[in-house]
Amino acid sequence: MEWLTDATTASLREAAALNTTEWVLRCAVAGHGEVERRPGVTWTQHAGGSAVLFPRFADDRCSERIEEFITYFRDRQPSDLVGCWSLDPPVPPDLGARLLARFQPGWQPHWMCLDLSRSPHVERGRDGHVAMVEDGSIWERFDHPYLAPNEGPNWREQAKVKHAVAEIRPQHVWHFASWLDGRPVGAATLHLTTGPLGVAGIYDVGVLPDMRRRGIGASVSVHACDFARALGCRYAVLNATGMGAPVYRSIGFESIGHGLTWWLNVPRLNAHPPTELQVALAEAVGRGDVVGLDALSKRVTGELLDQPLTNGMRLLEIAQDLQQQGSARWLCGHGASVGLLLAWDLGWKDRVLDLIRSDPGLINRPFGDERATALHHAVWRGDIELARLLLTHGADATIPDGVDGSTPLLFAQQRGRTEILAMMEAIRRG
Repeated sequence: MEWLTDATTASLREAAALNTTEWVLRCAVAGHGEVERRPGVTWTQHAGGSAVLFPRFADDRCSERIEEFITYFRDRQPSDLVGCWSLDPPVPPDLGARLLARFQPGWQPHWMCLDLSRSPHVERGRDGHVAMVEDGSIWERFDHPYLAPNEGPNWREQAKVKHAVAEIRPQHVWHFASWLDGRPVGAATLHLTTGPLGVAGIYDVGVLPDMRRRGIGASVSVHACDFARALGCRYAVLNATGMGAPVYRSIGFESIGHGLTWWLNVPRLNAHPPTELQVALAEAVGRGDVVGLDALSKRVTGELLDQPLTNGMRLLEIAQDLQQQGSARWLCGHGASVGLLLAWDLGWKDRVLDLIRSDPGLINRPFGDERATALHHAVWRGDIELARLLLTHGADATIPDGVDGSTPLLFAQQRGRTEILAMMEAIRRG
């Protein structure tokens, strides 16, 4: 078999994208879903989830291609979110600007890689032993979502797909489990691609909550890597969560960069489709196209500029998300309103102070779906500078949010925000 050898960081990122694409496609086939291939893009729909996979559009066809897959999903109305995956930077560079009229920005995949030719010896888990799962039906006897692809409401269906994909021939997928006292306590999946960009992809690493911090996740991942090395594969790649990254570094994985995701809520899109003007405005804002915004200005009102789009964001939030200061200034100059937290995120500290001076009650006013204050957000983020500004100007650390009544003080205690806690205590003492 042919594998990727003597790779660069760029080729490893391309290999990770290809491995992810082939993994999702194989899951779609195993789950009796649909696969659509068009120039520059592939997308899938199946019980395990729907996805648009690493689109690469010519700039002059980009909008047309986006409309194709949006129309596809609108017609089929999947119940789950549709994810669009991309390397960073995307192709074309303004792909995010073109998507955000309907998609919401998502998390960033963190690609990591291990050179299997120089993998260090790793101590196996202190508990249990790792073995290949030969019979996927064994999982039906062990009822826990942490050993399925995710912890969402469809994890049972996704678990069936996950194990059915190993039955496809020729075989590209193998499952491994760590066993203790006759039950699986950890799991990982190996997915191989071959050819010039062929690598080993590690997926769905999971450990039961009561068995964590015992080396089980590292052990089951190393076992999958050992299997790939024995077949002749040179590199293993994976997408690490924040919790998983330190575990993979302990094995020898190194970061090779991040990707991008966007997510489409199809029921919301069908209920609140954007107008042609909203799409044009969102794209111009996202690109920082002030000339284009000027051309649209005669059709624009302040009310329209503040109206949430299908993804729940306002145009000013798109400008902030894509770091388009020129667009943000244009929007404010044409009547868009800016809140305290958004002004801070745009780097407009003087405007934050002006907002507080003009409306002192703003500093403790709950907002958003969580009905949380700006101080809640400062604590969540661990933003010491913002917390200091808010507390100095009268922010109340005892105001409950609208979700479960948690206060900024409680969040600071739970998340170990020691410096923010010290500021809160100093203000309490007067």
